[in-house]
Amino acid sequence: MLGNIITNMMKKFLFPKVLKYENDLYNLKNSIRGTDTSTMRFEIIEEAMKSGQMPKGSIRTKFLQFGSLAGIFEGYKSIRDNPVLSKEIASKEELKKIEQIIMKCGVKHFSYTKLLAEMIFQNKAVLYDNVIVLLMEMDKKRIAMAPSVQTGEAVHEIYRNLGYSANDIVVGIRKLGFAAQAGHPLLGSSYYPPIAQKAGLGWIGKHGLLITPWYGPRFRIATVYTSIKNLPFFEGENSHKWIEDFCRTCGRCIEKCPMSAILKEKKDNPSGNSTYIDREKCFPYFIKTSGCSVCIKECTFNNNEYKKIKTNFLK
Repeated sequence: MLGNIITNMMKKFLFPKVLKYENDLYNLKNSIRGTDTSTMRFEIIEEAMKSGQMPKGSIRTKFLQFGSLAGIFEGYKSIRDNPVLSKEIASKEELKKIEQIIMKCGVKHFSYTKLLAEMIFQNKAVLYDNVIVLLMEMDKKRIAMAPSVQTGEAVHEIYRNLGYSANDIVVGIRKLGFAAQAGHPLLGSSYYPPIAQKAGLGWIGKHGLLITPWYGPRFRIATVYTSIKNLPFFEGENSHKWIEDFCRTCGRCIEKCPMSAILKEKKDNPSGNSTYIDREKCFPYFIKTSGCSVCIKECTFNNNEYKKIKTNFLK
């Protein structure tokens, strides 16, 4: 009963409000929009509603999902709190304060990059192309139980917590006189793995997830878009590019995917971009299991030390 009440609140109030805020942002004169060649965002919640198959998680999972949607709602609503005349250039002291704010909010690993318009989903928009990319680890023990109720709780716990962190970081940045917008890890307006790869934090594996030295693929990504034009953007060659060659020889995620949704060869998705993921097979199961995560559990980088894998492979 309580689970149904929470679900109905999300369906009838929070989710429609989030969509309205998204559309309002897209229609803003100065917003930065996705292109015709951008990837289409898979509307997980909307598709679940259409199919009548809302995720069957625990009551705790429902509360976590509600917390995530509330965080998305707050992220859009708070845009009106941006300074009217926001600053664009940060001093060294201000940049240091921002890093302290990020770490105080529980984010240990982060980087900076310039956002490309094609990284924004089709029909979506953001306020700024200066991006802080945030990573937050998921609990390894519960991910090891995938797919399960416990795994679903771990997934949605990080969606909620990292979303709160992104909102809190935005508040701290605004207090310094800069404008910012939180990009929630759930239903973000841009495609996070390529953004994080561009920021030098890792490399995208065949399962479509970013692989990092710290967590493998066992984490979620959020962003903060800001008016600060002189962030210490990552530049140069990404040292994690070797992962692309490793994934060609591994194939563990392909073998272990319960829906055979990870392909051996890339295929074009509806927007024309190439991917190894068959969305029609992946996302319904992702919805049904409240976050599946088998590919994360089985990934070689989740079960072995990054440096050791790299050393042995490059030999």
